[in-house]
Amino acid sequence: MALELTPLITGFVGAITAGGLNVVVLRLQSKANLKALEVQLSAQAREGTLHRASQLKIERERHQRQRIEEAHEQLMLWCYQLEVTMDDIWHGIHSSDAETVSNTQHLLDEWPWETLRRPAPAAALSYYWSEKTVRLIYDVEAESAHFSTNARMANGLSALSSEKDDRILRTNKVWENRGRVRSAIEKLGKTSAVS
Repeated sequence: MALELTPLITGFVGAITAGGLNVVVLRLQSKANLKALEVQLSAQAREGTLHRASQLKIERERHQRQRIEEAHEQLMLWCYQLEVTMDDIWHGIHSSDAETVSNTQHLLDEWPWETLRRPAPAAALSYYWSEKTVRLIYDVEAESAHFSTNARMANGLSALSSEKDDRILRTNKVWENRGRVRSAIEKLGKTSAVS
């Protein structure tokens, strides 16, 4: 009977040994799999963080470009309004109609307080303007000051013959200043479009 049990005991001991070895191998594989999984999750988390940071940077740049375009539009709208007002004044200083002359004088009186004041939306976006753009805005303002001064003098002169030569001289200066303001506005438009 002992001989009959020997193969059974040997088989049983072998099964236990194999099972134990299997458990040890599975445990080692499990640790290796966990380590690999940990490395993989860490890499994915790092990649996700970098991707999100990249997306945020792209979104900030897009938003900033949009704000710069908005600032440029506001600035060009102000320049356009300035040109329209100059045209109205140019028309007014050549008119003999009392109401037109009065309206022209009103525009000239408002020039430094209303016309040259940048609209609130443009001023609110001014921190997006480059240094060069700001310098060119000052050039526009300086040239427009010469324009308004000469236009004020030309508008104040009547069409009397004794003042006719002085009026012609003043209107010629207004025309020159008008051209300088438009030139400064053109430079500003070109510069702020690329700034």
